[in-house]
Amino acid sequence: MAGEARDVDSTVYAVGSSDGAFEAHEPESFWPKLLGGEIAPDALVTFIRMTGDFPHWEMHPKGDELFVLHSGAIEIDLDDGKSTRTVRLVARQSFVIPRGSWHFARTVEPGDLTVITFGEGTEHRPA
Repeated sequence: MAGEARDVDSTVYAVGSSDGAFEAHEPESFWPKLLGGEIAPDALVTFIRMTGDFPHWEMHPKGDELFVLHSGAIEIDLDDGKSTRTVRLVARQSFVIPRGSWHFARTVEPGDLTVITFGEGTEHRPA
């Protein structure tokens, strides 16, 4: 619902799903619907409290992904199929992960991360 204050730790926003609006979802019900093809937003905005590593590598073939680290420190491993590298982010830094790059994030110091992504077609592989 527009205009309603929401807890960022329990909200995923789907952007532009049908009419250009931000649609708030509870994460527990959102991810199965997304992966099952029931909803297909143009982009996603997710708030993550980083206390550990990502559970898997991921790759977004339809668009870039923006990481905005508000606090803490993380390292992002990138694999574009030709080379690999690690990018370290500290509080108040951002980084754009290019479309089609496999990436894996790990916590160096716990903190808060906002992720904006074009999630359609996202692929996963084991960490």
